[in-house]
Amino acid sequence: MGGIKTDLFGRTTLPGLYAAGEAACTGVHGANRLASNSLLEGLVFGARAAQSMLDDGLVLQTADSLQSTPTPLTSAEEVKLEEIIARLQASMWAYAGYCARSPRCGRFCSARGLRCGPGAARAR
Repeated sequence: MGGIKTDLFGRTTLPGLYAAGEAACTGVHGANRLASNSLLEGLVFGARAAQSMLDDGLVLQTADSLQSTPTPLTSAEEVKLEEIIARLQASMWAYAGYCARSPRCGRFCSARGLRCGPGAARAR
């Protein structure tokens, strides 16, 4: 079950953001759902999310209409970005992975003001 809470049509609380399949938390199946259920859920909710996008009047853009040249970073921004990436990599190496009941997961989440473990996504 994913952590992005959606309604039954793939909509999130952020306008224009939709989720389906493994990323979505629809509430239809419990945590112990079967793989066949999640596959079927992905198909059904993927179609529902697509229809929601059309019904909501989401403006679709082609890749050609998007900005093709990113704005270059300054030297200071590059250094800061490298520091952020290094800290993130160190945190992921030390704490990430399945850890719903792990004390290390609890310490990681607590240090960042997050809830950790079963039911945390629903409790926010």
